[in-house]
Amino acid sequence: TNIELVTNGIRLSREKDYLSRLVEAGLTSVYLQFDGLEKNTYETIRGQDMTEVREKSIAAIRSEQLCCTLAIAVTPGVNDHELGNIVRFGITNIDTVRAINFQSAARFTGRFEINESCTGYPLSSLIQLIEAQSHIEEGGFSSDILGHPQCNAMSLVYIIDGALKPLFKYLTDDRLMNYLGKDKRTKILDLFSGRDRFYRKYLADPKAWKLLIEAAAIFGNRPSLTSILSARHILLFAKSFMEKDTLQPDRVEQCNYAIAKTDGVYSFCAYNNLYRFESKN
Repeated sequence: TNIELVTNGIRLSREKDYLSRLVEAGLTSVYLQFDGLEKNTYETIRGQDMTEVREKSIAAIRSEQLCCTLAIAVTPGVNDHELGNIVRFGITNIDTVRAINFQSAARFTGRFEINESCTGYPLSSLIQLIEAQSHIEEGGFSSDILGHPQCNAMSLVYIIDGALKPLFKYLTDDRLMNYLGKDKRTKILDLFSGRDRFYRKYLADPKAWKLLIEAAAIFGNRPSLTSILSARHILLFAKSFMEKDTLQPDRVEQCNYAIAKTDGVYSFCAYNNLYRFESKN
């Protein structure tokens, strides 16, 4: 079971025992709002400098030995130049930061207050930005794993001799999908939980060995089993949300990010664009 706290980090940074109480109650991971590394980014997006809050939050998460995902609202002209530095920051803190989620900023009927004429990035453009700024080999993101291919993409990136090597580039689509099987989400959550847990759970599976053999080139010439199993990795996600005038039924139907309400379950984009503020309009 994965119980995740979605937070802006303010309370984590101020209350020393807050996170430990949550861990005692069953918390397993943290999804931390993290817009960038520069003061100007936070002042523009959040109205105040939040860099110290983010640093203290990550320190608190580390002290509880939890995993965290950094959530970045990629905003054109504000923090879209920081993506590479954010990836490098995540790698520097890889003991705690297991994943980075780059999501294109969306207005969602008035919630986007920076520039009403500003539009977010389509998924392909967002991926190109991440790869170019992070110096990751192109072609390492897969958009066929979760949800609609225009909505979500992910990459499992290994750090090999200082270079960022995306595993999926070295695999055929058939091999990857055959390995992930029907329960893709469970394997991804296990990857997020850490290398040791993942290998303990899946290394006995012949499919895992076939996958590693096919991707052996990522680990250099004639890699040893030890070097393969000890290689560090980080998960990168890219998301592009729909806005009211770009909602597409097929994407809504394949959405795997849902909002549960008393009257039903809604697609994330459909709910935020059509229902969330209807009482105010």
